[in-house]
Amino acid sequence: MRATTRYLAMGLASVLLAACSHKDKDAPLAFVPADTPYVVANLDVLDDATRKALMAQADAQLPSQLTQMDAAADRLAEKDPDGARLLRALRAEFNGKTVEGFAQSIGLDLKGYSAFYGLAVLRFQLSDPTAFDAFVGRLETAYGKKFEVANEPSYRRYVSAESGTEVILATVDKQAVLLPVDAPKTMLREALGLDRPPQNLQDLAPTTSPRACARIRSGPRS
Repeated sequence: MRATTRYLAMGLASVLLAACSHKDKDAPLAFVPADTPYVVANLDVLDDATRKALMAQADAQLPSQLTQMDAAADRLAEKDPDGARLLRALRAEFNGKTVEGFAQSIGLDLKGYSAFYGLAVLRFQLSDPTAFDAFVGRLETAYGKKFEVANEPSYRRYVSAESGTEVILATVDKQAVLLPVDAPKTMLREALGLDRPPQNLQDLAPTTSPRACARIRSGPRS
């Protein structure tokens, strides 16, 4: 992923705590093809004490991450001022907030499910889809224009030729999905829930697992 896409994913993925030990047909891993080249997800729900400790660690790292975002926006400003405004708008969402406060303000479900897989597909559950849509609206306002909208299937599309940033953003029921603009049509349809993979990774996951055990699968997709 390029600059803005990478930091957008970082801002979202860094606050997600995932779970997938039960066979929920709409859990993020249920949308991940079994032959995906890689996947990063948690296999169980974090207990409150562990989640609190991770949030404290994330808060400690937040200032340096925001500094990196500021520097990236400054570098981007000359060749892509619109993209720089978008990145600064994302950074501004953290002003005066903890990582948990940011997540709550944009409707992320810290006790939900998430998966990062395939060709840079990020899928996560929302506690408040309306708050997430409002967050996207604030980004569009700062960007200075609406993102492109596709209707069949429905998703938003952000493309910056100047910076090379290209991302598709969609909400499906109570989940948000980000993926590259150049994702194959099969992957797009599966990510948006229009089709289901012939075999999904959740079917291969254990029904029980250690708490917060991260599963990482890597290797070429056939």
